[in-house]
Amino acid sequence: MAAPAAILSGILMITGCDWSSGGGADDFTVDESIQVSGVYRAPNSGDPIVTDYTSRSRPATTNETLESVSGQRIGEGNGIATAFSGSLGRSDITPGTLIITVPPGYTFSDNGDGSLTGSPGGSGSISYASGGWSIDLGGVAPAAGADIRASYEYTATSVNEEENLSSGASATTIYTFTIQQSGNRFTMVDNNGDSYSGNITSSETINSVVRSDGTEELEQVAQFTAKGTSRGIRVEIVGSFNIEQTVFFSQEIQDNANLTLEETFRTISLSMEGTWLEDNGSTGDIRAIGPQNQTVELFSEIF
Repeated sequence: MAAPAAILSGILMITGCDWSSGGGADDFTVDESIQVSGVYRAPNSGDPIVTDYTSRSRPATTNETLESVSGQRIGEGNGIATAFSGSLGRSDITPGTLIITVPPGYTFSDNGDGSLTGSPGGSGSISYASGGWSIDLGGVAPAAGADIRASYEYTATSVNEEENLSSGASATTIYTFTIQQSGNRFTMVDNNGDSYSGNITSSETINSVVRSDGTEELEQVAQFTAKGTSRGIRVEIVGSFNIEQTVFFSQEIQDNANLTLEETFRTISLSMEGTWLEDNGSTGDIRAIGPQNQTVELFSEIF
């Protein structure tokens, strides 16, 4: 059965039931579903992913306050025009609070549903989300220079920025790791071009749930070590990949060589935690988010 092209963002061809490093001290057979390749970045955009242990991220917080505006000048008559439109320059207008006044003696009131009713006549509209407004005086032209003014309430949003994180790498700042995996071995290349060679040393499934629709939710952890140099400083990295998978389709198929394969479609989300150890004694903390909800297709030979 051919895989639907629309759901394949990546195709991983695998033969055999497991991956193995091939002997030696690093010999370890890893479950073929352990997929960790991709680009890893800090949870908060722009932060380093190797940070000083004394530096901790404080998540940004959002504050919302209700603000009032009175008598804002939003336009003027020219003695000819009878309809006007524009923007209040603010978003998240509180429904039912807008009042627009236009000489000579016109008042447009907000009905709370996006429409404005004019007195003694006319109509209009307001977009609460964008602050865009329009009014029509029904053939009456305000005098040239007559101020059109608005009063209303809106929700003001402010953000408290995160604390700046200091780098845990002595010679540089590391913002990304790009990982390429082959079996239980992988390479990590940081944003400075420095490379680290790694091995997955163990893996386990810590949670597995089968949903009523037949999909399976998996949580897996793969321990790893990696070594390399960062701007000439030798570094060892010890940590774990955290893997969340949803298995939503699996079947047996025959390939062209008449081998029986298991075809499985999964979505995979990745993260990484670890410790940065320099040979000069400096240490750092690693927290990074990898690809999220990427769709992959796995083939494995059934013995």
